[in-house]
Amino acid sequence: MLDEQEYRQLFDRTEGFLAMPELNFAGNSEVAPEYRRDRSHWIGRIGHSEGRLDDEAGLAPDTVREVHSQHERWWPVVGVMFCGDGHRAETAATLWSENVIKVRGHRF
Repeated sequence: MLDEQEYRQLFDRTEGFLAMPELNFAGNSEVAPEYRRDRSHWIGRIGHSEGRLDDEAGLAPDTVREVHSQHERWWPVVGVMFCGDGHRAETAATLWSENVIKVRGHRF
């Protein structure tokens, strides 16, 4: 049984795994409109729940660091997400993190 904190962490991480493939597709697609190339609709509640953190803290920046450190060995890349390309995963994670940080900045 998950406690509330574990549930929130998994929920937020799942939303990231919805956003990152969307950003990967849009950034590497000839059919995606230009305005969608660097923006995801899957920000989710993480931008609000982590609203008081600085730009280097929280799940999204942690995910960027995780992808950067593991690169081609990161489990979603090994599982052929992002076409098995660590650079595409890093780009998608970075864009997702930038989107989340932007939403955080709009919180009061």
